[in-house]
Amino acid sequence: MSTTSFSNDQPIRLAMGRTDGGRGFFAWTPRWTPRVAATCCCLLVPFSAFSFVPHFNLPGALDGRGLRRGTVRRASESLRDWRDFRAKLVQGSRKTTGLGTRESSGWAYSTDLLEQGSVLLSVPGDYWALRRQYFAKVVMLIVDHHEKGTVGVVLNRPTQLTAADLDLSESELFTDSLFQFFGLTQGLKDWKVWFGGDCEGLECAEKGERPRHFCLHTLERFAGNSNRVMKGIYIMNFRQAKFLVVTGQAKKEDFMLVVGYTGWSRGQLQDELNRGDSWVLGAADPARLLGSEELPLQERLEQLSAREEGEVNDLGDGVQAWSRLYETLRQPEESEDEEEEAHNSQMIRRWVDAYLRPPLKEHPAPLTGTVEAGSILRGSATAWALGRPEGSWPSRSRDPWMVPGQYLHKAVLVLLADCSPTDPAPLVLLNGPCIGHTAEGHEVFFGGPGVAQEARCVVPLPRGAVLGRFTLPPGVLHELLGSQALEEAKLARMGELMDLPRSERWLGAGGKLESLNAVKMSLEGDRQQKKWYKEYLGITDDH
Repeated sequence: MSTTSFSNDQPIRLAMGRTDGGRGFFAWTPRWTPRVAATCCCLLVPFSAFSFVPHFNLPGALDGRGLRRGTVRRASESLRDWRDFRAKLVQGSRKTTGLGTRESSGWAYSTDLLEQGSVLLSVPGDYWALRRQYFAKVVMLIVDHHEKGTVGVVLNRPTQLTAADLDLSESELFTDSLFQFFGLTQGLKDWKVWFGGDCEGLECAEKGERPRHFCLHTLERFAGNSNRVMKGIYIMNFRQAKFLVVTGQAKKEDFMLVVGYTGWSRGQLQDELNRGDSWVLGAADPARLLGSEELPLQERLEQLSAREEGEVNDLGDGVQAWSRLYETLRQPEESEDEEEEAHNSQMIRRWVDAYLRPPLKEHPAPLTGTVEAGSILRGSATAWALGRPEGSWPSRSRDPWMVPGQYLHKAVLVLLADCSPTDPAPLVLLNGPCIGHTAEGHEVFFGGPGVAQEARCVVPLPRGAVLGRFTLPPGVLHELLGSQALEEAKLARMGELMDLPRSERWLGAGGKLESLNAVKMSLEGDRQQKKWYKEYLGITDDH
């Protein structure tokens, strides 16, 4: 990824040029308090130090790991937003069918036109609830769409993190030095953070890197010093937003501090939309998307994202905000399985509670030493419902246990070769579901999601066989053992385990549930594992 002379305080690329006529950062009239006057006059800072607005850089073409920057024109505020006109046309055409699109809180409608300002909703079902729960029932605003790619920002995932938790409140910028020198930084560290997506976001904290961050706002008076996403919604960098708050021209609650984004390379999102199994595309006005303008932006979004029937202090899961829009955008013939969707919503809450609260999860120390061939390993009953152990941040790249990893829930495994932290770990699942029968009528069981030769590996049993195995890269087995997502079953013997019914082998390997909460989480994991078998093996039950 290329870099610029600006800090990570910049938002992602809207790269839209200036519309302030060269008036610079002080294009509006500041509220000159004595403190602000002292700040500027006593230092005799040249006006040019604040007088330009840098081009915001949103990612250009993305390759899933990094990004390449590009440039697009700035959408002038004077250009007419045709969404209002389209909404009226849609409203008129739907009156005859009884499908209204306008409420007292604004308009929304489905569309096939992908453009900057479009609204993206994830589809219900198991697709995201198994793979990436942070995209399940998500509301996303497309903040940039051009020939090199598309950038979206999640709107309904608040966090309990602040700028201080992610090292966003301090930088080497000259303006921040001024704030510190004159004692104007009080309150700047406790800006609330919103999860914006899985690119250059919260996972950067694990690597000691500063994530990409920026502010969304709806303040028309600062439109000339912002990047316009659509009519009534703008992006400003965090440095500028802090300055407005310090000088009393705005409040922190007027800004949505977004960390991370979601990016697609050229044509990628359109391909996903064409498949129809992951996203629904629409358009909405700011009132419908962000709530009533009577309240500050943060408060509006928090109300929309609050948990249904949740406690006052519960962290919002965004499900209600998604449901409110999806009811309008979905096709009338579509229906949902309420019981399944209630479970999927619970998986979203599990992800939110695990990853969007301080302190950020840290990787536990991996075990050391050699694990011997023939060792029996036992999968946790509570760690795999989300497809990965909690504490390992969801990755855009392929996870070593093969995303998603619900097949390791209550797994019983045998290690096929000695394994040190520098060795790969070949494993066979001993309690997988039946996937077929031999010519003699004996059962053939699933042994693991390996590829190529591993998928064809056969482990004979006295009455049947296990088909398939998989290999973890060096170090991963020891990390999973260190986090107790896998444990060694030192007293278990393979012969004795294989004499037990498949459903009892985890208990035979020493598995147990020690609390009511563990029982509840185990049942959730059981359900997720059945979904995994159906999705990846085509098996509708676990027998």
